[in-house]
Amino acid sequence: MAVNALALHYQPVQTVFAVAGLSVGQNRAIILLGASIGGLAAFFSVSRKIATFNF
Repeated sequence: MAVNALALHYQPVQTVFAVAGLSVGQNRAIILLGASIGGLAAFFSVSRKIATFNF
């Protein structure tokens, strides 16, 4: 594994690393947070642009 090979460069003793991913709930939370931030940014951007129009 690439992580083990990299660790051997810094520590000559054999070390085993286990790379764990995120859970389904954590993935869902990150996606929801990203979509919320993107939606808010789009809302503020569009409302700022609409405010510059002369009706």
